[in-house]
Amino acid sequence: MPQKLTDLSIAKLPLKHPQYTVYDTLLPSFGIRIGSRSKSFIVMLGKDRKRITLGQYPTLTLQKAREAARLKITNPLGLPLDNSSVATAIEKYLAAISVKDRTHRDYTRLLNAHLKSAIGNRRIEDITARDILSITDKLKDTPAERYHCHASMATFFSWCVPRYITASPMAGLKNPSKPNERDRILTDNELKAVYLAAGAMGNYGTIIRLIMLLGLRKGEPIGPKTLTDTLCTFEDTKTGKHTLPITPYMHELLSKVRFSNGWSKNKAALDKLSKVTGYTHHDLRRTVGTNLCRFTDPFLSERVLQHAMPKIQRIYNRHDFTEQMRKPLEDHQAWLIALTQQTTNTASSTPQSTNTEGD
Repeated sequence: MPQKLTDLSIAKLPLKHPQYTVYDTLLPSFGIRIGSRSKSFIVMLGKDRKRITLGQYPTLTLQKAREAARLKITNPLGLPLDNSSVATAIEKYLAAISVKDRTHRDYTRLLNAHLKSAIGNRRIEDITARDILSITDKLKDTPAERYHCHASMATFFSWCVPRYITASPMAGLKNPSKPNERDRILTDNELKAVYLAAGAMGNYGTIIRLIMLLGLRKGEPIGPKTLTDTLCTFEDTKTGKHTLPITPYMHELLSKVRFSNGWSKNKAALDKLSKVTGYTHHDLRRTVGTNLCRFTDPFLSERVLQHAMPKIQRIYNRHDFTEQMRKPLEDHQAWLIALTQQTTNTASSTPQSTNTEGD
């Protein structure tokens, strides 16, 4: 029966004739073959289960035997490995992979910001699990970033086997727990304050207003899009192309919006101006999905947000709901604009411009 091979368990295995083999539970193709006079480490390769003898125990230690077995499994032809730095491997990885543009941008940001910046100058074959943990441990206060950072590094190191290394340093490392689902939505008064403050923040404020009107993800208003008088197709969203009906006001905002960065800096300025805190850009999107249900059913609200339909519906319902989304979006815009024009008991004034981008 397979068992976890240790020096103690190997020492207890009796010499015997005929020969028998005990396989390792940690590396199933690896084991030790016991005869009447000696014990030898072996590894089984390929579909035909070809047996390769690695060396005799204890001349060959268990640790060295496992390393040799992993090398045989991942690089059976004995091809020379590329002795590159982490930074070089990341560059080649990003050039080689074939993924959606959005995914590629996410991988590029995560790997460069965390892995390359921390250990980019070191040889990739020298990286250990401790190096990986030192990176993810620093992100404990941002659980979502830590979760995605771990996942992107695991994918990268898997690609590196056997190009640069014989085994991933992340083998056996569990991905940190996925962050808890957020449930924050903005109240009507908070929406009013944020919407009015966004009007004084130039290009970034335009992005915020588009998120609040259409329920877009943070980067979608500034991404590639095809714009007509009544429709806008966002070409590079999380789940592919997404076409939404638009009003003349939305068209005006979409026509003038341009690239933006410095999200954290601008968000802090918006919070200060609106006096509304404790929410993220994505919470605005969740708020739109919630408020759309004032004007339509949850199914159409989900179509606006481009959430995937349940599998059976996705297979059998191929209808394009673009036009059905038009009236709920128009009603939602009218409600939001009317909300911002309501007077309050306290004196109100137009917020002074706070534009961190120099618009």
